[in-house]
Amino acid sequence: MNPVFPARLGYEAAGIINAVGKNVKSLKAGDAVSVIPPMSITRYGSYGELANFPAYHIVKHPDSLSWIEAAAIWMQYVTAYGALINIAKLTANDHVLITAASSSVGLAAIQIANAVGATPIAVTRSSAKKKQLQQAGATHVIASQEEDLVARVKTITNTRGATVAFDPVAGPELATIADEKPGVIVEDKKYSVAIHYRQAPHLGHEIRDEVSAICARFPSTAIEILPGKSVVEVKQPSYNKGTAVRELMRHEPFKGRRPIFIGDDVTDEAAFDVMPEFGGVACSVGREVQGIAGMFDAPDDVRRWLAEMVRTGPTAKPEKENA
Repeated sequence: MNPVFPARLGYEAAGIINAVGKNVKSLKAGDAVSVIPPMSITRYGSYGELANFPAYHIVKHPDSLSWIEAAAIWMQYVTAYGALINIAKLTANDHVLITAASSSVGLAAIQIANAVGATPIAVTRSSAKKKQLQQAGATHVIASQEEDLVARVKTITNTRGATVAFDPVAGPELATIADEKPGVIVEDKKYSVAIHYRQAPHLGHEIRDEVSAICARFPSTAIEILPGKSVVEVKQPSYNKGTAVRELMRHEPFKGRRPIFIGDDVTDEAAFDVMPEFGGVACSVGREVQGIAGMFDAPDDVRRWLAEMVRTGPTAKPEKENA
């Protein structure tokens, strides 16, 4: 990945507000707040005596939390909440299987499951942490190295099986693909994992086969394998770039604006499809795609067009010829 400089570091923070923008009404200087981890760490880094954040990433926290607790509490809960509530739509009728249950994200998932009335089934390697997981709220605990995981789940659920699986284990296992393959890069996108082989195109078939084999070992987890241009992405089937665009368009500063989406990969086509919903424009790069506004020949053409738009103001969409 190539960060845009100046790039910053640090996702989590807590502190006292020094100043607010003129349009911020819900917060004021002197408020004790913490930061909901932002989407772009390079743009909104928190390492420093002073840091700038959009107001929508800032929340007041209870006085009962120390600064350290207030800074550290968000990441694991945002991760688990996004997966269980936003994506899986967890309800009180669900049995949710939680692997790596003793991790911070796993413990957050147990609490979130209990909060909606679901039944959390914690999975850990051995029974050494069984008591702690039960105290943390797990209704059932399975020691995967000592018990038959599938058989125990069937017993717990009266043969129905878990209706939701929260599985943060597959991601690290996918990362092992790059260990002995020069030129292969694994990108952890938090809610998906992408394995890039642009620098080793001869390994494409091997990478795809290995990804499929690893994912097949997690049959209880809903996984979509999405091949792209020199990349294989492993993701939740219910979420893609189109649903991401819809979510962004619900919030400021994007709400009510006209989106332009430019992409060069098959994974971008889901976003192309939703552009008409917002009166937006979709353009591909380097390949024809039916039903969109236009095509740029190469990334340099995109850069030139963007530079011209910044210089002269918004212009008409690219012409179909090869714009």
